[in-house]
Amino acid sequence: MENNILKIALFTARLIRIIFIIGLVVVTGMMIIYTIDSSIFEFENFRMVEESFTNRSPGAFEEKGVPISNIPSLYIYLWSVKYLIYYIVLFFIVTIAIKIIKSIKSLSTFRSENVQSFRKIGLLFILMMALASISIYASNGEVSLKLDLELNYLIWALISFVMAEVFSEGNKLMEENKLTI
Repeated sequence: MENNILKIALFTARLIRIIFIIGLVVVTGMMIIYTIDSSIFEFENFRMVEESFTNRSPGAFEEKGVPISNIPSLYIYLWSVKYLIYYIVLFFIVTIAIKIIKSIKSLSTFRSENVQSFRKIGLLFILMMALASISIYASNGEVSLKLDLELNYLIWALISFVMAEVFSEGNKLMEENKLTI
């Protein structure tokens, strides 16, 4: 099938998958480097903004922030593991989406494999919701976890499950059509 939108979607999904791989490598590399020698991150202008490491958006660096040495190692490890899992789950979601796009492009849209793929994506979005709901806080040398329910991933999970049902109905109609003479 010659469809430019599907070509763009496939290209974009592949590009996003590459970005997730790069993110996975960067987070893993930084975690390994930090484990081997955390003093590498001890230079004058490498400071983490206190608001950044006490909420869900770590990584913003400013000169007036908190030195890396003041951030508990447990925080760095928990944050790294959380985002490693996050990137891995996103990688699988995009990989499954690429498989669905390829099947649509090859005119086998309503295969039962696509139904299962949408269900897997829905389950992965539920896992993403659980990951995003865990906030890691560090203050006064102590690390704590907090649960903040993130509903945006739940919405994507519901959309995925609805798409699975739509494709399931399409699959039933396709099978009935094959039996009709």
